[in-house]
Amino acid sequence: MKKVFIIGGGTREHALATKLKQSATENLKNTSTLWNGAAVGVVLASQNYPESEKIKHLITTNNQKNIYHSATIQEENNIFAIGGRTMTVVAHSNTIQTARKEVYTAIQNIHFKGMRYRTDIAKNR
Repeated sequence: MKKVFIIGGGTREHALATKLKQSATENLKNTSTLWNGAAVGVVLASQNYPESEKIKHLITTNNQKNIYHSATIQEENNIFAIGGRTMTVVAHSNTIQTARKEVYTAIQNIHFKGMRYRTDIAKNR
């Protein structure tokens, strides 16, 4: 099983981690929703995605909440992008429009060489 790093230590993040584990082990009986409202997630990818590449680019951010890592490694106190779909940034709010605004604001504080992402997620909702 692949390890999933979830940055953020709030109740919502813990609940999500629990749900992800339940889903991965096909154990979703007696589950409930995690929150009311809307969520928007945007995948940050490496420059040449979907082509395979071997990279190791330092990720800098002051955002430590609602970042779900997939193609990253941690060495000491640094996190590096290693190619592909690097991470997903998620924002939760009462409306899709507000969640969309918040997720793109959060992305402006995340940087790594060759980072790319779609700008049309939840645009016309």
